[in-house]
Amino acid sequence: MITIFEQIKSYLNEREICHEFDDGGQGLIIHFEGETAYWNCRVHLEDGPDLTLRSKIPIKCPIKRRKECDGFLRGLNDTLTYESFEADSDTGEIFLTTSLPVVEGESEEFIEHFLERHQRKVDESIPEIAAVIFGEFPSDQSIH
Repeated sequence: MITIFEQIKSYLNEREICHEFDDGGQGLIIHFEGETAYWNCRVHLEDGPDLTLRSKIPIKCPIKRRKECDGFLRGLNDTLTYESFEADSDTGEIFLTTSLPVVEGESEEFIEHFLERHQRKVDESIPEIAAVIFGEFPSDQSIH
């Protein structure tokens, strides 16, 4: 039976999306090229049956805007089901994590939907997050 990582790798190869294995083959790093930015996404299987994607947003939040950014990310999270944004209060780094339960042998449509949903959410959120970080948009509103 083909593993979930083999299915993801096949999907990425077919679409010529740059990627590499990490952690001795236990993880995968995808190099996404979105409409608004380039970023890396780490893919791994949790201890349970969850497949997790974790993207580092390519913008750091300066100390003076972290309170506003945290409030904005909490508001975004209230609208999400399988994803969550988080900010590292020490470094200002921002991440989006998407987790879904999977079983080996999932359909190619599931893999495609899972990866594209994550990529789309990161890509569409970058301008909003940047606007909050750079003080161009109130943290208690959403552009969507």
